[in-house]
Amino acid sequence: MFPPPASLVTDYGDYTTCAQQQIHQKNCFQSNGAWDAPNMGSIEMEPQILRWTRCTQDQVASVQLYTNQPAQTSKCSKTQAGWFPM
Repeated sequence: MFPPPASLVTDYGDYTTCAQQQIHQKNCFQSNGAWDAPNMGSIEMEPQILRWTRCTQDQVASVQLYTNQPAQTSKCSKTQAGWFPM
């Protein structure tokens, strides 16, 4: 695993604690109330973030999720707080 960032804040909450404790992003999610914002149910359905870093919601890319491992196809969380494998 990569070390967690010192701070990680997105449009949908402060994910610093989740990243540092390596817990599921649902524990830090806060809806901003916008009409197109993700809801808690959609966040709960996601796998746990493995690479904590800001990214574009639902983006798919080749991302290195583990140190000393090759990059793999990954998806950015709806929280914009990081990546998990597809």
